[in-house]
Amino acid sequence: MTTNNVPELIKQYGGKMTFMGDIDSGKVDHPAWSRDEIRKYTEIACKECGKLYFIPCLSQGLGISSFLGVYEATSEIVDELSKEMF
Repeated sequence: MTTNNVPELIKQYGGKMTFMGDIDSGKVDHPAWSRDEIRKYTEIACKECGKLYFIPCLSQGLGISSFLGVYEATSEIVDELSKEMF
């Protein structure tokens, strides 16, 4: 979760461990979710955490979401942004 300050943790421990997450499920996994909202938060996570020692994903950490389609949309957007940014 973003409250864990993943960019700072990467600065401290990058090279020793890799971090996953930083896309808060609480911000994108809700009944009125949209691809634009998911893209916004995924892009923020990728820009702030960088391409080394970081795997962007929902903060639930599993291949699930509370609302139908959120996990799949997030995975697609992570793939799109990976190609654009990295």
